Amino acid sequence: MKDILMRIDDLGYSEGVNYGIARAVKAGPVNHVGLMTNMPWAAHGYDLIKDSGVSLGLHANISAGCPLSPLEEVGSLIVDGRFKSSSTYNQAMYQDITVQDVITEIRQQVEAFKILVGKLPDYIDVHAVFHDTFNQGVAMVAKEYGLPFVDVVAGKIHGTDKAIHYVGGTSQDVDLLLPTLQKQAEETEHLPLFAYHPGFIDQDLIATSSLTLQRVADVAFLTGQELRDYLEEAELHLFDIRDLEKL
Repeated sequence: MKDILMRIDDLGYSEGVNYGIARAVKAGPVNHVGLMTNMPWAAHGYDLIKDSGVSLGLHANISAGCPLSPLEEVGSLIVDGRFKSSSTYNQAMYQDITVQDVITEIRQQVEAFKILVGKLPDYIDVHAVFHDTFNQGVAMVAKEYGLPFVDVVAGKIHGTDKAIHYVGGTSQDVDLLLPTLQKQAEETEHLPLFAYHPGFIDQDLIATSSLTLQRVADVAFLTGQELRDYLEEAELHLFDIRDLEKL
């Protein structure tokens, strides 16, 4: 039986996203959810899935909403009091991100997670910005707290000996999602990580994200019987990061 890791990202992004995630968690074969603790809908999202038994991680974020840190302490991450967008970071080639600003903010997000959930995250991963400077800061915070860091850039889970292959998974065309999962699950040597972004569309999402219709497709895919049937027929096991032995 082969392991695959299926993860949902962006809990807390908006009310509609939260309800889509809750639907997928309740009806779908997913056991990892990433929470964005700096977002206004974080508590609402957590309340919707807190009794589900999923592995709940911190979806470390420097590109949506506002920082939890005092603005003067994270100056390289903000414009007009809000995080720079992921496209802004990309256009700037990330040159103005400082590791210390990342560390300061992600520490605050971990502490906010502890207050909301009552414990540390089961893991940390990153939202939207995949760059060495951001990864370095997040990795340092994860090590400080003794948490696994799911690093899709390096292809490994820091703090463990587990190698991963990041697939993503999200598509606006729901008919492409299962073939993608099938191909990668069968061909990937390392643990395949499928990250999905289920959600329902609301005004907050439309105003701040280009990822909209894909989220609705993810809800349909993750809650459909076709996915469950395939996982059973292919004898795929849902890997749980909580079972990893830390190095």
